Amino acid sequence: MEWTEKAIMVQALNQGEYKLAVDILKRNESTLDNQAMMMFANGFALYKYKLLQPIAHIIRRYKNKSVGDFRADCRINAMLDKLNEK
Repeated sequence: MEWTEKAIMVQALNQGEYKLAVDILKRNESTLDNQAMMMFANGFALYKYKLLQPIAHIIRRYKNKSVGDFRADCRINAMLDKLNEK
């Protein structure tokens, strides 16, 4: 994922524009790297978990994979838990 896209995504997350951040992540799925996923996981408000549905398949890829940041890994696992709730 290009650095400019990461910066736009983080800016959206910081401004509470979580749907925009999800759209950016989805749009850049083919070039997504661990750093981008870490940035997303650390910036996303977990109470907005319903917005994660369009990128659930991306998040599920990180089920048994670390992005290199303990906090982000914990948040990704929390996202997975929320996505798996019925």
